Amino acid sequence: MVYSNVATPPVGFFVLDRTKDHLLVTGNPNSILLRGLSLNPAYQGRGIAKQALISLDHFVKGLSEDIDEIVLTVNIDNVNAYQLYRQMGYLDTGSYKNGRYGLQHMLFKRIDISIDA
Repeated sequence: MVYSNVATPPVGFFVLDRTKDHLLVTGNPNSILLRGLSLNPAYQGRGIAKQALISLDHFVKGLSEDIDEIVLTVNIDNVNAYQLYRQMGYLDTGSYKNGRYGLQHMLFKRIDISIDA
């Protein structure tokens, strides 16, 4: 769940997936797939997704120290999300995937931090 602050109900959600689907984006068995980061439209544009992504690296490392890469796909028509992911350090593989709702950019970000950091 994504919260705008601790006193409010959730304003969004995402799923972290370690099934084989992450291998559609990368050959890295130590990656994790970020699926469906979504915010209630009333809360978009407030920096909440950015804060969630800033926290995500440490959260993922807290799940498992062996995870060293986050991968995701984003619809080519979702320019705002694509730009946010790029701003947050995600790199475009240059490849595309046909998704349920159209063509998807495939992005990845290496996470080389310790949970003690």
